[in-house]
Parts: sequence; structure tokens; C-alpha cells
Amino acid sequence: MEIEKNTLIQRLSSLDIRALRWLLTRELFPQLAIFGRVISTTADGYLYPLILLALLFMGTNHEYQFGLAMLAAFAIERPLYKILKEGFKRNRPSDCLPDIKGMVIPGDQFSFPSGHTSAAFWWPLC
Repeated sequence: MEIEKNTLIQRLSSLDIRALRWLLTRELFPQLAIFGRVISTTADGYLYPLILLALLFMGTNHEYQFGLAMLAAFAIERPLYKILKEGFKRNRPSDCLPDIKGMVIPGDQFSFPSGHTSAAFWWPLC
């Protein structure tokens, strides 16, 4: 069973690396990279407290309840994210593949799970 698990992980890793290299060689990549950087900054976390405060102080019951749901969701998400990030310890591609260059300065050492993705996952649950 352990051999099958390792083989599956190796295949997934190989597929992941091939997909990354394929994406990096597309002609549209520079334009998408610029757009991605701009969009990515909106999820860096500094807007979340501002959105929460705005919702809590808008005065209507609906916004207040949504703000509380948002606060509860992130109170669950952040610790879970940190535990998983330290548990998986998946290196960033630019740290372990010499032909891959990072495009942004990461906020932490490991790449999985993505902080942006985990936050985006919880947002609709609010």
C-alpha cells in the first residue's frame, strides 16, 4: 500500500510540474501574470478587516449577521490553514526547481495550502 501511495504522489507531482512548465511557456503568460498580480493583492488580507468593520457597523441586521459569519469563518480558516501549511510543508516551485523563477515575494515559506485559496474557499460559506 505504501508503494502505491508513493507512486501516486510521484505521478501527481510530475503532472503538477509539467502543468506549471506548460503554463509558463504560453505566449499569453506575461499579460496574465500582470493581471494575476493585481488581482492577487486584493486577497492579501489587509482588506478583510476593513470589509468586516464596514459590515458590522453598517447598521442593518443582514450586514451585521454576514459580518459575524465572516468573522466566524475566518476564525476557523486561519488556524486550520496554518496547521495544514506546517503539516504539508510543500516547497514553492521556485525554491526546488532551478528553471522556475518566482514572480512575487511570498508571505511565508511553503506553498500548500494557498492562503488566497483557503480564504476564498470560506468566503461563500459566510
